[in-house]
Amino acid sequence: MLKNIAFILYAITALISFAFGLIYLFRDRFLPYHSVAVEKSWDQLDSKIQILILALLKVCGGGMLCNALAISTLLIFSFHSQWANFALLVIGLSETIPTFIATMIVKHGTKASPPWLITLITIILIIIAFILAI
Repeated sequence: MLKNIAFILYAITALISFAFGLIYLFRDRFLPYHSVAVEKSWDQLDSKIQILILALLKVCGGGMLCNALAISTLLIFSFHSQWANFALLVIGLSETIPTFIATMIVKHGTKASPPWLITLITIILIIIAFILAI
């Protein structure tokens, strides 16, 4: 029973990572909170800065999609192995902790409201899933 709950929690984190990955990977401009953070609209940015920001968004989105794919693969093929639970913890936290740190830097350094809460919730879900699956 607890292992089934852990599976569901890990799956939720994969879905969250997948959704944010798609959002960031396929953007053609920064998100509204980015505009608040830099206090400029997308059109006010120099084209070279736009290219740099788009590249960073693609890297972030790609990393989130890789995270979602790795978690999904482990859930589908190896979840019942004890080692997979440790791998899920490491893979999940290796993407979400840096993301949380980045959102907190933006939150506390600007007037923007980045999606820090969903990132924190994802971290908590990963830790709970790990504990339940042990």
